[in-house]
Amino acid sequence: MSLATVYNTLDLFSSAGLILRIPSKSGSFRYCGGQRSHMHFQFQGSDQMMDVPADLGEKIMESIPASILSEIEDRMGVRIDSVDVQLKGARAESAPSTDS
Repeated sequence: MSLATVYNTLDLFSSAGLILRIPSKSGSFRYCGGQRSHMHFQFQGSDQMMDVPADLGEKIMESIPASILSEIEDRMGVRIDSVDVQLKGARAESAPSTDS
């Protein structure tokens, strides 16, 4: 199987909403196959990413007031169908290294 076939298939899955296509700093894309909505933490200056623990991501999403989303819709004349949050930063000095 060629690499072009693999990426064409990934793009097809992304278009169908089966996987998430995430742009990286280098201009390429990463693909996330998780079926549940979740957040990512991207390390600044690199393409390395980690999944945010689901319970913490849910807490962040639940803390966004519906009134703010409604105000955005009203003021911009749009309808919000979903909200994606990506956290960016650096590894804390005391944190263990991971190979994600």
